Amino acid sequence: MEELIDAIVQEYLVHIEPLAYLIEKVAEAKKAGMLLSAPDMEDLVEEASAAAFAIVPLHALLSSLRNTDLGKSDPPSFQFVRRVINENVLVLLRDNMARAVSRLIRDCGNGSVRDIDTAVKRASQTICVELARIKDLNRGFLPHPDLKELWDRFSCQELYSPLRDVRPVMH
Repeated sequence: MEELIDAIVQEYLVHIEPLAYLIEKVAEAKKAGMLLSAPDMEDLVEEASAAAFAIVPLHALLSSLRNTDLGKSDPPSFQFVRRVINENVLVLLRDNMARAVSRLIRDCGNGSVRDIDTAVKRASQTICVELARIKDLNRGFLPHPDLKELWDRFSCQELYSPLRDVRPVMH
């Protein structure tokens, strides 16, 4: 089960890291007084995508599970995996990250400092929404230190107070 959860986390990282990397590069360029062109940003996303790869092929692990392996009385880790699979979380993540990357590239294209700040903030919030989704599916916890590091890096705690019941928004 731990191997399966690690594979799910790796899938998350494969889709989140390119956007996280692009956000950081856009912010660095802005701070240095430079603007990145759309082709430059697309190259950065491609570079980050090539660097982010799944160590364990999730589809192979999922195909080894039988429906009877995922019953209602299973321990929380099984319930987490079942929810990720049944709610198509990885498909939502992939689609939301792709839209966020495209939107960030488009919104930074006009070069206004205010637009760049807004675009970076919106992209960062998208990462937080997806991390909040995984927390919601996993009884309020992120199942891996790399996801916790992303949560802290993008200040997601400020957006999602533990005192509120937050359901991530579908994009």
